[in-house]
Amino acid sequence: MIDTGTILIVYLLGRELFNRKVGFISAALQAFTTLHIQYSHFYGAETWVTFFAAATVLLSVKLYKTIRLANDLEKLFSRRAIQLVLSIGVVFSLAVASKLSGLAVGIVPVVAILLPFINKINSKEVSKIVRELAKFLGLAMSILVVAFLCFRLFHPYAFSGFIAFDERFLSDIEYLRSVNSGADVPWVIQWVGITPLWFPLKSIFWHGMGPGLAVAVLVGLWLTVSEIIRKRNHVLIIPLSFVIVMLGLVSQQFNPLIRYLLPAYPILTTFGGFGIYRLWHWGKEKKITTEKKIALYRLSQGASAILIAGTLFWGCAFVNG
Repeated sequence: MIDTGTILIVYLLGRELFNRKVGFISAALQAFTTLHIQYSHFYGAETWVTFFAAATVLLSVKLYKTIRLANDLEKLFSRRAIQLVLSIGVVFSLAVASKLSGLAVGIVPVVAILLPFINKINSKEVSKIVRELAKFLGLAMSILVVAFLCFRLFHPYAFSGFIAFDERFLSDIEYLRSVNSGADVPWVIQWVGITPLWFPLKSIFWHGMGPGLAVAVLVGLWLTVSEIIRKRNHVLIIPLSFVIVMLGLVSQQFNPLIRYLLPAYPILTTFGGFGIYRLWHWGKEKKITTEKKIALYRLSQGASAILIAGTLFWGCAFVNG
């Protein structure tokens, strides 16, 4: 059920970032993503981290838009903003409680809060900038406090007191750190000699997503960066920041297992849905002669159909393989 919930989150995220059609396309892509299908059959931590991380991104995007619409900084702590702050704190803590790698999604609410602050600086007076910064930091600290309290509630075995971590919990973290750094453990021998960044990217292309979805994601990422730079659509920086942090953390590990990147898949498939949507309409956007325009439009539609069909085929082949 939690995996089905992730598909719903992907739809909502696509709708929030782009439009409803992108949401539907992205949700369909997520449903046929091979790694998502595989881990939906296991009662593992990754599926839970993925759901709560995606929810954190979605709520952070909503928080960004709420803050941006607050013309008066005195209204920054509106009822809507407080509700989102509390919700983000809860889902973020659940992501971390599911697995410590959920800490990576913590970059998302930070970016969501800092971006409006940077955009709202309209005075060179240091005192005013400091007051504005204090209010934005207040939101960030509120999320942190709520997240810690919820983590304390949802992960009681990590503590020996109210705020003191249990020695066994710290020992487990140290063990995992040593394994991820290449400790002398038999099962990590298979990772000797791999290329740090190339290996996880290759795994995503051939196994985690398949060529069709992977190409769609690349197109979507390129268009997303273009939207950020050319159209100043800064809200897209929020989900993109999580992908960058997640990929950076996993790729530098000694054992970059493919499942470690699963929490980033809902964001990537959302970008993939955006890429397919834009590719489908690309021919219409070009101001050229009618005959060439029709041919270009058909070509872009055909490419979109191939990417969608490739994703569906890869997912079905995995299920029936």
